[in-house]
Amino acid sequence: NVGNGAMVGAVELSTGATALAAGKPAPRAFEQVARKINASYPLVIGDRLDTDIQGGVAAGYHTWCVLTGVTNVVDICNAPAEQRPTYISKDLTDFAAKIKSQDFTQLDHVSRRDITKQLDITAGTNGEVTVHFKTEALSVDDEICLFVAWAWQNGVHVATIKGFDNGDQNRIQQWRYCAEK
Repeated sequence: NVGNGAMVGAVELSTGATALAAGKPAPRAFEQVARKINASYPLVIGDRLDTDIQGGVAAGYHTWCVLTGVTNVVDICNAPAEQRPTYISKDLTDFAAKIKSQDFTQLDHVSRRDITKQLDITAGTNGEVTVHFKTEALSVDDEICLFVAWAWQNGVHVATIKGFDNGDQNRIQQWRYCAEK
């Protein structure tokens, strides 16, 4: 998506050439960088679903969304397929150690069994659902991944989440959210 479409249109009209979008979320820039650095397994890290993550997905790369910018858990729960990250983390604390030890969760590898084993989900009559994490042994990043995977697998539209915000450093043991199926 070109930011100044009117100007691009004028240039295309006057020259007869068709412009190629080079910015995010077009995959071209991601592919060029991966070629330039000879990346075997590129990983796109970003904090925006509609630019960083969508561009990485379009290029066919794994993507890692960090919740340090404009994107939040609700956004990821409701993201269309072309904006769904491979990995999520609250921030990049200990990122190098996580990569080295492979201590992170790939969202499309979260099974229904994993979710059932870790989450208690109860629905109220007013459309509010309570999600309780069964163990305190989970990291915040794992809790986020389980919750998002559950929403994706069940086609749930998450409207709000109570009990978590991007700046909260505490354990999330229970989330309440309003959802529509």
